[in-house]
Amino acid sequence: VREAIRALADPDPGVRTAGVAALAGSPHPAGEAALRAALHHPVYADVRRVAVDVVGRKAGPDAIPLLIAALADPDDLQVVEAAHLGIG
Repeated sequence: VREAIRALADPDPGVRTAGVAALAGSPHPAGEAALRAALHHPVYADVRRVAVDVVGRKAGPDAIPLLIAALADPDDLQVVEAAHLGIG
């Protein structure tokens, strides 16, 4: 989990995206918090999209408000992904 969280601070967006994907199976609270933060990454839409995918596939009841919030993202692909995974 620590390596995945560190990857979220890497300057390479591909490494950040891989870090988000690596958090998919982590039930660790720090991993969950990092995943939620990745949903709002200020620069890389790909990081946000992967975070939406991971959160949606985890599909717990707490994912619904996070996916609803993702609908406000200016990146159209993230909006579609959020709607498809958890809301639709």
